Parts: sequence; C-alpha cells; structure tokens
Amino acid sequence: MQQDTQFILIHGAGLGAWIWRDVISRLKYPTLALEFPNRNKPDSKKANTAKLTFEDYISFLKKQIEIGSRTKSKLVIVAHSIGGVIGLRLAEDFQDRVNGFIGISASIPKEGGSFVSSLPYPNKIIVSTVMKLFGTLPSEMSIKHGLCGDLTSEQAEEIIGNYSPESENLYFSRTNAGLPNVSRLYIRLENDKEFDIPTQNRMISHFSPDHIIDLESGHMPMLSQPKTLAAILNSFATTMI
Repeated sequence: MQQDTQFILIHGAGLGAWIWRDVISRLKYPTLALEFPNRNKPDSKKANTAKLTFEDYISFLKKQIEIGSRTKSKLVIVAHSIGGVIGLRLAEDFQDRVNGFIGISASIPKEGGSFVSSLPYPNKIIVSTVMKLFGTLPSEMSIKHGLCGDLTSEQAEEIIGNYSPESENLYFSRTNAGLPNVSRLYIRLENDKEFDIPTQNRMISHFSPDHIIDLESGHMPMLSQPKTLAAILNSFATTMI
C-alpha cells in the first residue's frame, strides 16, 4: 500500500474512538478514528440522540473525514459491529477515494438495508421489540455479557462508564448503499457473544469478502488483542500496493 493511504476506523454502537487507541499506536499508516455524535460529553448518557437521523450520523462522520483525512490519500475503511452500516455508506460517498474495506464482526445488510434487517430471525424481532420498549441503552449486565467477556475488569468498567445510547434511526434506517468495489476483508470473531458465528456468517454472505480471517476473540479485539488486530490491518495494507 502506498504511504498516501489512510485507515478510517469506525467504532460500534455505544462506543467511541477511544477503543482504537492501542491499535492506532501499532499501525504503520496514517489513521483517523471517527467519533459518533454526542461523545466526550459529561452527560452523554442523557444526551438527546433520539432525534438524530441516519443522515445526521453520516454527515457528522463525513465532516470528520473531510477535515481530518489527507487530501489526496486513499482510504481503507475499518468498520466494527454496527459501524459496518456506516462504513458502507461512507464507502459509497467517498468511492473515488476508498480502496479497501475491512469488517470486524461488522453488520453488513443486504441490498442497502438496515442494521436490524441484517440480523437473522428471531434476533431481528427480539432487538426491535427490546429497543421499542426499553430504548437503546443496554443494562450493565447486557454490556458485560455482549462486549466484555474476554476483557479485564478495568476495560469493562471503561466501556460501561463511557457507553452512550444511540438514536433508534441508526438501527432501523436503510443505508441505501451497495457493496464497495474494492478489496474486502471480514474478520470473524470466534468467541463473540454479541454477534455469534451464525450471525457473522450471515453478514459474510452479504459482504462477499475477498478474504476471511478467524480471530479467537470476543466482540472487542481492539481492546483484548490490539497487537494481533493491528498486524492483520497492516498485513492487509501491504497487499494493496
């Protein structure tokens, strides 16, 4: 990969750009970690995200790329979890600059669909019902179970303490974006309790990646295995010269 290429990192729901810090320090190429709206605020758990549309998310992240990326750099999108739906849309909006896409246990809807539409039955019904009844801020128990299985207690506390609810529109709105015509890699997480193997396989079937790498990790390899994850990203980069 040429040195004018830049990684664009997209975190998952409730999280923030901070999750990538131990990966970024090990990457060999310029990197921009994007941040969803209403992060880094003392009252982020109470921030009014309910009215945010999917387009609000996209506009917020596009502006970060326009300001923070190198003008002539080619972009490799690295999308985690629900970041996959964001990544697909950004890849389309920046199609003249994107030359690679890596999904890490990423949500990949079919034919421009939504995050919820990408889930298998009965998960999509369960997720829809729970969100409509209780909102998008999971209980601490749910966060620990889904995200923190192989993390230290300090890492788990940081995730729970910084978790921010998202707008329902992030989950239910269509991306209206197709697959990017670039080199694609899917990193399948073997011990993921948030997206189990059948769910990830469904995403893979929608994504049609050029390569699949299996990683023995829970849902947050950027925290549990930053060295290994960074090595995978760097290796992907070297194949794109």
